[in-house]
Amino acid sequence: MAASGYTPIILFNSGTTGNKPTTSNLTTGELALNYADGVLYYNNGSSIKSISGGGASSTYTRTSVTASASQTTFTVTYTVGYVEVYLNGILLNGTDYTATNGTSVVLATAANSGDIVEFIAYNTTAIGNATNISGGSAGVVPYQSAGSTTLFTAAGTSGQPLLSGGTGSPTWGTLGGTYGGTGVNNGSYTITVGGNLSTGGTFTTGGNLTFSGAFATTVTVTAATSVTLPVSGTLGYQNIPQNSQSANYTTVLADSGYAIFHPASDANARTFTIAANASVAYPIGTVIQFINMSANAVTISITSDTLTWAQGGGSGSRTLAQYGIANCIKVGTTQWLLTGTNVT
Repeated sequence: MAASGYTPIILFNSGTTGNKPTTSNLTTGELALNYADGVLYYNNGSSIKSISGGGASSTYTRTSVTASASQTTFTVTYTVGYVEVYLNGILLNGTDYTATNGTSVVLATAANSGDIVEFIAYNTTAIGNATNISGGSAGVVPYQSAGSTTLFTAAGTSGQPLLSGGTGSPTWGTLGGTYGGTGVNNGSYTITVGGNLSTGGTFTTGGNLTFSGAFATTVTVTAATSVTLPVSGTLGYQNIPQNSQSANYTTVLADSGYAIFHPASDANARTFTIAANASVAYPIGTVIQFINMSANAVTISITSDTLTWAQGGGSGSRTLAQYGIANCIKVGTTQWLLTGTNVT
C-alpha cells in the first residue's frame, strides 16, 4: 500500500547472536532484525537504536476445540498460571475451570455438544541469572561511579552496616553522628544517643538507653503512656493529678500519686477508702492525697490494713473537714501513715 509522504522500509536480518549493525550498515530509516537475539535495530539519522522486548515474552498459542456432549476435560499444553479459557467467546472466571498440571483443563460445568472452547496459552521466557561482574570478589559490593564505570566496595566485617557516600563510594562502618547516633552494638543491646531520638510508634530496647552529655535532655511523652525506669521505679509527676469523686470511693492502683478530690459542689458527707494490700498491692512509698473542698466532711478509712495518724500516733479512720488536705504514704506492706491539716 502506497502512502503519501512515506518511504518504503528497507529491512535486513541476521541470525548471528550478538551481531549489531552500525551506521555504515544502515542508512537513516532502515531496519535490521537480529532474530537470534530478538532485537530490532534502526538508524534514527544520527545513531543506531535498538528495540528489545526484554523479560517474559508476550506471544501466545491459541487452541480451539469443538466440545462433545458433556465434555469436561480438554487436552492442551500451557504454563500453569498463564492460560485463559473461553467458552463460545466468553472469558471464563478462574473458578470455572481447573488448570493446574500444564497438560489438561477441566471445566467445572460440562460443555454442550458443539460448544467452542478456546485456550490462550501465553509463552513465558525466564530471565537468566546475572553473570559474574568482572573485577568482583566474594563479599564486595558493586556500585556505579560514573555513567559507564562499575567499581567495588571492599568486603566489610560481620555486623557492619553499609553507609551511603552520597555520590561517592559507599563504605562499611558504624552508625555515627552523621547517621543518627554514636553507635549500635547488637551484641550487648546498648544504644547511645548523643542527639535527638524520635519515634512515632513504639521504641523497645532490651538493654540500656543512655543520654550522654550534661543532662539537659528532655523526655517528652505526647500520648497517654507511662514511662518506667528499669531499676529505680516509675517516673512521678511534675504536678498532682486529680481524681474528683462525688460519691463514696475506694482507691485503685492508678490513684498512686493522685489527689482524691471532694468538690464543693457535692453537698454530702463521703467516705474515701484506701484499698487493702490484699486487693491492691501498692508499692511501698506510694503517696495518695485527699482534698476536701465541701462543707461536708470526708472520712478517710482503710480496708483491713493499718492507717496511723502521724500527729497523735493513733490508728483508724480520720475525718477531713472543709479545706482539709491529708497525705497518706505507704510505709509497710499493710501500713499507711497519714498527715495533714483540718484532720481529726
